[in-house]
Amino acid sequence: MSSGHESNVVINDVKQSKAYIGGHSFAGITSFILTKGVLLVPIQNLKTKQQILGKDLLLNKNQLFNGLNLELIIQFLNFGTRVLTNSLCSKYLNIVSPTLSSVVGNVIVLPLVRKRLLNICELSDTNNNHFYNWKQIIYKSLPYLLYGILEDGISTILYQQFSENDFLNNLFNLSTNIYNERLVQSFILGCVKALLCPLEVLYKKSLIGYDSKKGKEKRDMYRGIGYGFIEAFCLIYLKYSVYKLTSTAIIGSE
Repeated sequence: MSSGHESNVVINDVKQSKAYIGGHSFAGITSFILTKGVLLVPIQNLKTKQQILGKDLLLNKNQLFNGLNLELIIQFLNFGTRVLTNSLCSKYLNIVSPTLSSVVGNVIVLPLVRKRLLNICELSDTNNNHFYNWKQIIYKSLPYLLYGILEDGISTILYQQFSENDFLNNLFNLSTNIYNERLVQSFILGCVKALLCPLEVLYKKSLIGYDSKKGKEKRDMYRGIGYGFIEAFCLIYLKYSVYKLTSTAIIGSE
């Protein structure tokens, strides 16, 4: 349900595509599964149960990793769709639109995201048949799509402003230290997730048609806000760190 900064990835030629499925593929897949699956799923499960059910829960081992396979499918499908969208736009339209690729990717995985939310909250889909009315699908999906656009857009703009500031760039050594770059990106994404927490709660409840008295107060709209920073750290900093360490161990430094 979270993608990190992947809306700008473009494959321009066969040589580059071979690199994706060649020497670096094992490291990439390993980092993807570990940080976007094994580490991310428990965080998402805890966060979503807080946001939807409105209470703090301690989950057992099975509950923590509930939906791991489905989340990995969502992440791989979303990533692949974004890369394909960017690559086609770059080749035929000579443009790259992170916003467009974000929307297309989120639309493709929408049914799976809804299924994942229902599974986390252990809710039945039998009372939500109205969702399959096209007007209802569009209406209930708007907060989810808006969240994806805002998360990608705001975090990208903030990082651009941050990196273009000479003082901050030199202070964090962003030009030469990619780990610092990823750390700053993680922090910015975490802040954006915190800012958009009410919208995240809204889209999750909207997708599954969940309504309760809880979550009506302003403070309830920020439940699980701290998990957003952990998510961002997994999606960007840890993902790159695992990839780099694994690829270096396999093929050496480049």
